[in-house]
Amino acid sequence: MTYAERKRYIIYVSAAFITGAVLYGGIGLFAFFTGGQQSFLQRMLLAIGGGLAGGYLISSILSGILLFSHYLEKKSVRFRVITIVFFMITIQVILIVGIFLNIPIYLINLLQVIRRRHIIEK
Repeated sequence: MTYAERKRYIIYVSAAFITGAVLYGGIGLFAFFTGGQQSFLQRMLLAIGGGLAGGYLISSILSGILLFSHYLEKKSVRFRVITIVFFMITIQVILIVGIFLNIPIYLINLLQVIRRRHIIEK
């Protein structure tokens, strides 16, 4: 990936995480105020955990889409047609890749962008 692609990846995935955290955090706040028999600490952890899990979910989906589209650019037309024919499997692969590689790829890209900035500044 180029520097610009890495930078865009970081911005897109961060924005998706914030969006997912806000959306699912709102659902967690709804559960917080209608807690029932749970203690205050349990309801607060449920609201915070819901926001973090929602942010990770949305950013993982976007990360999988970005990584798969970058991978697909270098493949032949035959391979692209096969992925379209088996689109149900392709969607599952995109989601699984996004979930498992979201944090490692994000950290790698973030470190590369920071390293390049330090080199340019010197």
